[in-house]
This record gives sequence, structure tokens and C-alpha cells, in this order.
Amino acid sequence: MGPKMDVTVIGVDVGGTNCDAMVVPWLSDPSTETRPLSAHKSPASPDVITGVADCVSGAVAKLGPDFDRGSIRCVAVGTTHFLNAVLQRRGLLPVGVVRLCGLTSHATPPFSGWHPEIRKVVECSDACTFTLKCNGKQVQRGALFAEGGFQFDKRTPLGVLGEAHDPEDSEGGQAETQKGQLCREEIFEYATEMASRGVNNFAVTGVFVDSLNPSQEHTVGEWIREAVPSARVTLGHQIGPHGILERENGGILNASLRPLALRTLSAFETAIRDRCDFPNAELLLTCNDGTVCQTEQACEYPIFCFSSGGTNSMRGGASMVHPSARHVIVQDIGGTTTDVGVVTDLEPRERVGTAELGGVVTNLHVPEVFSFSLGTGTVFDLTTKRLLSTSVALRLSSEAIVYGGNTCTTTDLMIARKLRRREPIPEWLQGGGGGRYEPDLLLERVSEEDVVAGYEQMLQRMLSGIDAVHPRDSEEIEEGRRMRVYDLVLVGGGTCLIEAGDLDCRLPEGIGRVIVPEHYAVANAFGATMLSVSASLDTSVENYTGSKRAELREQIGNKVRSLAVEKRHADPLSVREVRFDERKLAYLNNGTVRLSVRMAGRLMLSSLILKGSGGERHRQGAEHLLPAEEEVIVSGTPNSQSVGEMMKSPSDSLAEDQSVQALQQLYKEAERPVRFNQKGEWVVSERDIEFIAIGAGVLGSGGGGDPYHGKLRALATLRGGRKICVAPRERFEGPEHSESLFVNPAYFGSPDVEMETSVSGTEGEGLLGSMEEYKGVACAEIGGLNSIEPMVIAALAGKPVLDCDGMGRAFPRIGHWLPCILGHPLAPCGAANFRWRHDDKCVVRLDTEEEVEDRVRSFLKKGKGEKLGMGAGEMLEIALGKDIGKMGGFQMICLPALRGADLVRKTVPRTISLCWQIGRAVVRSAGKPQGGGGVEDQKGKDDFFDHSPAEAIVKCTGGRVLVEKAKVLSVVPKDTARFTIRVVALQELEGKERKFELIAQNEFVRLRELHPSEELEEALRGGGDTAKCAGKTLGITPDLLAFVDSRTGLPHTTERVHPGTRGSVLCLCSPQAMETEEALQAVGPSAFGFDQDTWCSVCEHPDSFPRARESFSVFDEFSVEKKKKR
Repeated sequence: MGPKMDVTVIGVDVGGTNCDAMVVPWLSDPSTETRPLSAHKSPASPDVITGVADCVSGAVAKLGPDFDRGSIRCVAVGTTHFLNAVLQRRGLLPVGVVRLCGLTSHATPPFSGWHPEIRKVVECSDACTFTLKCNGKQVQRGALFAEGGFQFDKRTPLGVLGEAHDPEDSEGGQAETQKGQLCREEIFEYATEMASRGVNNFAVTGVFVDSLNPSQEHTVGEWIREAVPSARVTLGHQIGPHGILERENGGILNASLRPLALRTLSAFETAIRDRCDFPNAELLLTCNDGTVCQTEQACEYPIFCFSSGGTNSMRGGASMVHPSARHVIVQDIGGTTTDVGVVTDLEPRERVGTAELGGVVTNLHVPEVFSFSLGTGTVFDLTTKRLLSTSVALRLSSEAIVYGGNTCTTTDLMIARKLRRREPIPEWLQGGGGGRYEPDLLLERVSEEDVVAGYEQMLQRMLSGIDAVHPRDSEEIEEGRRMRVYDLVLVGGGTCLIEAGDLDCRLPEGIGRVIVPEHYAVANAFGATMLSVSASLDTSVENYTGSKRAELREQIGNKVRSLAVEKRHADPLSVREVRFDERKLAYLNNGTVRLSVRMAGRLMLSSLILKGSGGERHRQGAEHLLPAEEEVIVSGTPNSQSVGEMMKSPSDSLAEDQSVQALQQLYKEAERPVRFNQKGEWVVSERDIEFIAIGAGVLGSGGGGDPYHGKLRALATLRGGRKICVAPRERFEGPEHSESLFVNPAYFGSPDVEMETSVSGTEGEGLLGSMEEYKGVACAEIGGLNSIEPMVIAALAGKPVLDCDGMGRAFPRIGHWLPCILGHPLAPCGAANFRWRHDDKCVVRLDTEEEVEDRVRSFLKKGKGEKLGMGAGEMLEIALGKDIGKMGGFQMICLPALRGADLVRKTVPRTISLCWQIGRAVVRSAGKPQGGGGVEDQKGKDDFFDHSPAEAIVKCTGGRVLVEKAKVLSVVPKDTARFTIRVVALQELEGKERKFELIAQNEFVRLRELHPSEELEEALRGGGDTAKCAGKTLGITPDLLAFVDSRTGLPHTTERVHPGTRGSVLCLCSPQAMETEEALQAVGPSAFGFDQDTWCSVCEHPDSFPRARESFSVFDEFSVEKKKKR
């Protein structure tokens, strides 16, 4: 044995094409520059053991025979293994799902919104549909709506039993136990029945159950394991943040992956301990955020190790140039794709909102990594001289021309370029064909013209990737402020495709230099050796105001810090705050906020417990969970479902953003005609719902609630055999319908609460009964969630929904409803929540205006003769919303019914048609084929094909694009009695890089261009409150301001806007009904605290698209009857 070293660490990245390994010394001082001892790259193998063992052995062999293998303390492995399993729908097992929700969220059951292919694999079969004997509950395909869960205060139970207190009363409910109203008998019977049907993997998720009150989920997990000792249970509060469906989705995926995780880690440990002979090495896995976890955590929560390869590259590339470059953009050029992301002080920028993984929407905390099609295997079409988005991936060594194949790839272009310039070719590329290397054949088939065309397109793709993530923010210097400079770090095996100098001379402003580190090809392995750990907490907290805010902030911070140290073994001196976000829940008066906190630090190696040869420990107990044909895999022998098979390069779906893929899929159906029934009603299809949901999000102007949950409920309604039918408003405008009644249901309350509780689906029945007296349903507002929910209510009642609404968009208050503005009667009206069947207090019915007034007087504590001093809308809002706390923070309301005679004057026409048209326009623009596929044939035939998504939206309504590309610099919340005003500071990403202020009061209501000044710079340095800074109004209510993704046209809701969010700001013309003098008093600038004279219709601007929002009708466009009349 050679000279003894203190401690060394090995980082490994297991990719679809290659395995990378790097050996580094472990330095006690993290600020000291770490210089790698050795690095090695080798081809991936069909079985994971051989590939990992060869790669690691190769790196160690370079250190010589005297290297002390006992000094290797840990091996950190990064892999896309689990993500590939989901993409390929292989290695997954069915999961039993327990949702602790009491009476709520039944309208969106588990697996809502899942891609059919993966749902078929993970959801239990019909054999797992049965009735519980203990309480008569129906278990559908292994999913149980169980007793449990809480309202937003995390004390009041969601169950049937007991007297509910007002969650806004912080003193109430103290006697309520954390176990709430769980039912042990139903859990035992359910688990036993599921086990008898062959299901041993379970996911338990509770409504408003998080790390601060986890006991309900822990208790249910213990009961399941008590009933079925072999059960593996995943608890939702340990998976993801706020949002019941997305967190549950992550828990289900995790539960399905756990048996595969056992096999995978067993194979890795065999490779590390047995094949490589590292007796003291502890196996670690790298996580999605670039941190590491021990094998126990990885076995229990494989979803945290879902896709760490790109993150490791970001951190590894940044650490190779840190601390001389603190702010960097890292581009990792691989075999199939290029990943690009922003890293500041070694922390990758985090993605905001949800992420779709293999057809499943989750809300996992993952870094923002933009991927595009460019790698060593990317195909170049020699006929059209176009760089395609497809890749030969693992087949590069046999299909590339230089290796004797027939496909021209970027590797061929690079080698041909170097050969013609007489530049040296890397040895590993000369040997990439398994011994076959034919440069003469390459030069014969690939011309200089091909090389120049392909190389230029590679450069353009890389520059587009930089533009997609470049923050373009500023920093303070002695002379004032300037644009912050980011260095560009190139890593990955494909870095050899590009000459750094050719890219350097084209860099945009704000990018300093191009850096290619010494070990660029194995940056991902280097990132794995950094051994960071983290802990996070997402929760809601009451009374987060005044002096208590600082106290609670400190308590939460200390809690997360303790988790990082005690559970993740972080060095206490290294723990730092990475994220501390806070957001008030709208419409609630008790200072309830959502907090999202993350702390990170360096792993204490001394905390690792040496386990010796511990592979058997992970294998024990795994065999009985695996299908019979897969049992052989446990011993590491590959077969058709082997661990190694999962390592193959993932499908091309990784190359493009998931939302773009969805739009591209919808594009194929965009021209399919709309269907009508014999009554002339539009029969809405699933494709139509997708279009309407996109348009509803845009017309929501950032508010109105995310229409995603409503879309899921509408799709479930259609798949359940119901029909959603839309009738033209004109059909009911005649005198024969003057007394016909049309109901106006809507959801009212905090969108944040709805994201967690969803709805039961029975609220409409509680309010409206059979609806026999109504002719149909009208939307109260066409923006956001309330655009789609009335369709579901109408379908369940067998009634049509009218192609009109009461706002023409989304507004924050009931008083902005057009009938209210025009003096419509205040009654009858009502409100109900999910408990209406079991608690009379959860249904409010006000049949007369006197009852409405009495309810308002009671709330304001005013006598019968005292003047109320408020308008009809405010009275209605108090009458229906005064008990919003007791209603759980979110409820259904029914506004006073409209008669046929009211429709023309008191509704905005053709608004469901407008939603549909906006959605189709976005799909036609953002979902169009990228190269080939009949693109040329489509140009000129499609009105929206040649427009950007932002322009396509504006063309549908009238108005203009105010800011083509902008980035959020800061979001400053300002609390009011019931609403949260958000002041959003934006910076233009192109052109003059102007700065803007976008104000939201639930919805976006004003955009100003801010004048450059010291006051502005001071405001931005101080957190972003620009309210007192001078500026020019560019768009203001009642015109509709929308903030949409520049690439996809999909809308950003105010709840999901964070620093770093990018998009285009649009100003769309308001409905003409909202531009009358009477309406402007209610929805114009003065109603929101601005100068009334600042509004002038956007359509009067010379650069605007003409007003078009009320000219389009699905009936006019597609109805055979209307076409005949024309």
C-alpha cells in the first residue's frame, strides 16, 4: 500500500452515453481551491455495474499503483436513472393512494392530469376497486379519500364530525388534536385489502399537512405498516411544497420508484465496493438541486435524485472558476442536448412554479435549467443543410459518417472542420468508433459548405440558449449601478464542437468572457464532489404581521437550520439561507402567509457512518416487491428490464420544454372542426377545453385563480360521459326568453387555499339543487378558474352554458361584476362550501335584498336605521364573503340570477369563443413545427403562424405588446384588509433595457415605464418598492394587462411571479361594456387608487392591433347553419 492520504472523494456521473468520474482531495476549508487528482470518461454499459466500475477504476488507475484506496471516504453518484424510468414507463410499480382530505378535493382525484401512458403503469387496476365495510366508502382503482387533513389554519379538521371553528380566529380550535379526525379502522381495512390485491407501495398526502404539523401523515403511515408490515409508504409533506395535486403526484411517483431505487443502489454499491475495492467508501447520490444524500434517503425518496446530471454540471462548471467568477452562466453540451443555467455563488437559480416530468405535473424544488437540442450526436441534414433537433445518441459510434455510418452529425462537422484546418483531433474522438475511424470518407461526403452552414447554426443555438437564461440584472459599484457581468462557462463532452473564440466575439452585453475549464468534459462529476446538503420547509403561518413577523421568521429559519444540521448532517458553521419567500393569502384578514425556506451547507464527512460492504442491507426485503420476471435483477444480472437498460439515453422529450411539447401536440389538432348538436349548441371537446383554459388564463390578467384545476375537472367531466354544451347568447335574447333565469356560480376566496384544498365538486348542488328553474348557466367572470367551473356545473345539471360573462375578463371584486355596476337586484344569492351536507352554517341563502342588507348590518354592527354608505357590489361582497374564514378560505358563491331580458345589457358577449380563439392562436404560434414537417406549406394559410405568441394573443383581442421580453427584478407585497397588492419591478431584456413597474391587486391593473433616476436605483437596491418613483403609464385598467411567457404564450399568474420570471407584457382592450362612464367609476383607474385621467383605450394607440375581441364567434366560424346564412 502506498503513501496514506487524509481523505479523498470521488464524483461520478452516469449518463446515457458516457460515465464520468473524478477524484478530488477533501479540503476542510471550502474556500480553498480544489484541484482534481484525476478524471476519467468511459462509455456507458448495458449493465450499470460495469460502466460505473470501469469509469471509477479508470480514474483511480491514473493515480498509480501506490494510491491508498482506503483514503476514499465517499463516492457521490449522479444519474438520470429514475427520470429515464418514468420517461420509458419501465421499472415502475402500481401505487395505492391515500388522500387525507375529509370532504374536500374529491372533484380532482389522484392521477388527474397524468399522461395516459404512465397512468396506465402506476395507477392500480380495476381489481383494486372495492367498498370499505367499515364506512361504505368506495375505493376507486386503489385511491382512497380518507378522513383527515386541515383547513388553512392547520387546526380545523376537514372531516365530517365535530364543530368547526373559524380559522381566522387564531384563538379557536386549540383543543383540536393534530390527529384531527383520522379513522384507524378505514386505514387498516384499506391497507389490508390493497395488500391482498398485490399492492405494497403507498403514497399518503394530507391537505395542509406539512413539516410543521406532520403527525397525521406519520400516524396513517404507521397504521399502514402495522396492517401490512411489508408496505413501503411515502409521506407527501416530505416530498413537495404547497399544492395538493402536484405534491401528491410527486409522492405517487416516488412510491412507484422505490423498489427500482433499491435495485439501482444495490447495483451502484456492488460496483463501488465489490468491483472497485473501496472498503471505507460511503455511497452518496446527488439530488435534483445539486446537493447529496445518503443511500437511506435515496432509497426512501428517489424522486429527489430524479435528474441531477444537469444540476451537477451547473455547480461543477461554476466551482471550477469560483471564486474569481461568482456570477456565471454554464452551458453543458452533452451527447443529445445542451443544458444551460445561471449560477450565483455556486447556487443554481431555482425554477419557479410547477414542472412536468414525463407527463406528470409536480412542484418539486428543482433548478431552472433550459435544455435545447445540441450535442455530439445531433443530426445535420446534408440535403437541406439544416441542423435538426434529433440525435443518434448512443448510436454515434456506429452511425456517424466518420465512424463508417451514414448519418451526418455535429461530431462529423467538427472533425471535418479540424481536418481542413489541420488542427489536432482529440484521441478519444479518433477512437469513438470502436476502432473504425475514416477521416478520408468524412471529407469526401461532407463539404466545406456543409461545415460552415452547420457550424453557424450550432453557434446560433448556443447564443439563443444564453439569451433564454441571461438575467440581465444590475449591481452597485462605486460610480453607481451597471449591468452585472456574467461569465460563460462551457463544459461537457460536446464543448469540443465549438471554438470558444468564435463564440466570444458574438457575446451579448452582460456576458464577460468565455471560459473552458481544464476538466470541462467531466464537470458533472466534479459537481458531485462538492458534497452540499440542504433542508427546506414550505408552510403557512398565521398572524405574520408587525413584531410577530420577525419572531416567526426567526423561528422558522432556526427550524430549517436544525433540519439541515441534524437530518442532513450539514456543518453548522457552513449553513446559509438560500431562499426565504413569503406571500400573503388573499381575502383573509388574519395575516396568514405562505413561507418557503431553504438552507444549505457543506456535508460533515465525520457524520457518515461507515457501513463496510452494505449492499446486502439494501437488497434485503426487496425481492418480494418485484414482479417475478424481474427478480433476477436483484443480483445485478441484466435482462430486458435491467438497471442498465434504464441508463439508455432518454427520449427526445428531454430536449424541449414540456410545455412546448404539449403545445406542439395540440397543434396537430388545431384545425379539427368544432362539433354542434341538433340544438345548434357547441359540444365542447377535450381539445376545446385545452384552448379555453389557455385563453382563460390570459384573460385572468394574472388573477382569477389558475384555470389548471378547473381544466382537470372539466376533462374528468367529459371523460365521465357528461357533455359540456355552449349556447350562443343570441338564442335567449328574444321576448320568449325575457323571464328565463340564468344562474351565475363562481368560486370566491384565496387562490392559494384552492391550490391546496381543491374543491369537493358538490358545492354547486348545495347551492343550486337540481337547477330545474334555470334555463342555463352564465360565467360571472371569464378570466381564470371561474371561466371553466361553470361549465362543469352546467354539464352536471344537463344545462347549456352561455357564450358570455359578466366582466369580459377577471376583476378582484364582486362589485366589478357588470350587473352590479348597472344596478341589478342583490338577491337571491348564496354561498356554500364542501361541508354543506353536514353543517347548516356552511350554506348561506339570501332570498331578498333585505336579508342581504341585514347580514351586512350584522357584520358592520350597525343598527336598522343607520346608513351603510356603500355600493351594491360592496354589500354583496360582505354578505357572501364575511364568513370566508369559517368557509375554509374558499367557497362557491351564486350571484343573483339574470333573466333573458338582462343578457344584452348586463353581459359581455362571445367571451368563451374569445378564450377558445386565444388558446388556438397560442397553439398555432408557439406549437408550430420547428423545421420540416410542412412548415412552408402552412405559411400564409395561418393568420397566427408568422406571429410571436404575444402578437397572436393581441391580434385576437385588439391592443399591443408593451414589452416584448422582460425579467422580474423584484416582487414587493403590500397588505391591505383583504387583498395583497404586489409591486413587480421589471427590466426589459432587449432594446433600451428600460425598467417598468407592474402593479397587481389580485389582477394586474397598471404598467408604468419608470424614468431613470437615483430614486429609482435606490428603490431597486432597497428591495424593489418603486411606488414613489416617477414614470409614464403605458397600460391601466379597465384595459387588460397580461404577463405571458415569451416562448409559449402561456400566462403567468400573480401567485407564481417571482424574481427571475420572464415574459412579455401585453395590453388588451377592455370590453366596450366596461368603457361606459358608469362602468369606469367601478373598474377604471380611480377604483384602484389611480388618476382616472390616465386611461385611454389601448386601441386608440397607433401601434395597436384593432379592436377584435367581440367580433369572433365559434358559432359564426363553424356552425353549418350560420355558414349557410352567410
